Amino acid sequence: MTRIINIRLERFADVLLILWGIISLIVWFSNKSNIADIELLNRLLVVGVYFLFRLILTNYLQRASLVVLAIVVLLYLYELTIGFLQIFGIMPTNDQYNLIVGTFNNPGPYGCFIATCVVLFIVYYFQNKNTKISIVFIIASIIGVILLPSIRSRSAILSLLVALFIFFYKNYKAKVKRYLPFIIVVLFIVGAAAYYYKKPSAQGRFFMSKISVKALFTNKLIGNGLGSFEGTYGNQQYYYFSNKMNHSLDYSLINETERLVADCPSESFNDYLRIGIESGLISMIIYLTVIGCAIFIALKTKCIWSYGLITYSVFALFSFPSRLLLFNILFPMLLSLCVSCKKDNEYVKYNLFLLFIFISSLFMVISLYPSKLDFTKSKTTWTKKTNKQYLMGKYDRVIEGSDTLINSLYSFPPFLFAYGRTLHLQGDYAKSDSLLWMGSQISSDPMFWNVMGNNSLALGRYREAEERYKHAFYMVPNRLYPLYLLAKLYHTEGDTVRFLDMADKVETFIPKIESVNTELLRSEIREIKAGYEGTIKQENEP
Repeated sequence: MTRIINIRLERFADVLLILWGIISLIVWFSNKSNIADIELLNRLLVVGVYFLFRLILTNYLQRASLVVLAIVVLLYLYELTIGFLQIFGIMPTNDQYNLIVGTFNNPGPYGCFIATCVVLFIVYYFQNKNTKISIVFIIASIIGVILLPSIRSRSAILSLLVALFIFFYKNYKAKVKRYLPFIIVVLFIVGAAAYYYKKPSAQGRFFMSKISVKALFTNKLIGNGLGSFEGTYGNQQYYYFSNKMNHSLDYSLINETERLVADCPSESFNDYLRIGIESGLISMIIYLTVIGCAIFIALKTKCIWSYGLITYSVFALFSFPSRLLLFNILFPMLLSLCVSCKKDNEYVKYNLFLLFIFISSLFMVISLYPSKLDFTKSKTTWTKKTNKQYLMGKYDRVIEGSDTLINSLYSFPPFLFAYGRTLHLQGDYAKSDSLLWMGSQISSDPMFWNVMGNNSLALGRYREAEERYKHAFYMVPNRLYPLYLLAKLYHTEGDTVRFLDMADKVETFIPKIESVNTELLRSEIREIKAGYEGTIKQENEP
């Protein structure tokens, strides 16, 4: 009976993942774009890799598991070597802040990969203590633990600790219970240290999750579309702050901590919430249920892969591993290894079903790949050529180059902003506005609204400009620039009362980041204000 239940649970996980893929297809059909194509490709890759490994593992469980373990070991040793070479300055890092990132572009995903491997190796050691090879695994895991603090990824360390706690509690319950108070104290200290180490960052992540949850529950049934997280988040944050301020500019009505940590993220820093926002709450629940089924099956059979999947799943609460190719292969591999922990010889015909799903997924991945290739090629051209011309102020060349890229990069916010702003500077306000409007719907960056406001101002549409500047401020109310633009607008209109009121706001406003630019903005408004005050003084003299 237990075996039948296990088999049915495996089939249940398979069906749910297929359903998740179908929902993703439906959402994609409802709102197509090249960014949506790439997101769908990533999701179909997960489905395809999962069913490929389900097919292999159903027939060759032991040998395939060993091959996967060997591949993981080789990748781990390679990444470990790169990490230590970066620590000693022998090899350059891809990160702009010179953090340790291995072959990745961000320390978070690199830490996740190292943490996942470390957990697998520690569990393997404890389950195979009597074998010679187990010594190699424990040494490799110790080296990884030494490297992890240098990566400075709190999420990776947390996911490692959670997975190890579950393993030791499940297998050494009596000892864990004996030292439980001590363990809790240690975990509390580590957690507090991680929080206060980068307190603003931690507060920012919590606030992002709060806004994302609000976006999730005010969402359509099938979400806002694949790849739509950034624009949806920006709109939700706008509504949150504008309602808190009663659609005024009185930022004293909102929580000061929330005001200062608010940002315009391009990534969700929570894979599950992103899935829910883009393809609906049901899609998110199905995705989580598949992971839960896989972990449940693997834990019951004492499969080491369950702890690797736990590590990845905890990390995904705080980051975006599913945006990277490596994890879109590693995650479904772990998922299928957990679901296939016991060889199933009773359902040989099921192989045909697995093969059919794999081939279907592969066909769709191949059909979508040209779209990704075209996007990547155009993005590379823009980054290496057109964007450099934009930064150098060669705007005629920017327009010439951007016209050839618009069909490929129409859903890439940085391109739309640079192109739209260039057109504004060249005086083509109507075309600039149309491009910036497109960008404002898919980006959380308030600068789109600032430049659109400048377009309105140039066309003499003062009330429209005012609303756009206010929109920018509500989106991220810790930036001085929208208030500066409002002050300049009222000065242009000759509205003395509103200018002086806004000038006071500019002078007393505390932005998230103080810089030379913020002081220059204040200085300019002070000079204009001084002229007003001088005029008022002369008028009041007898």
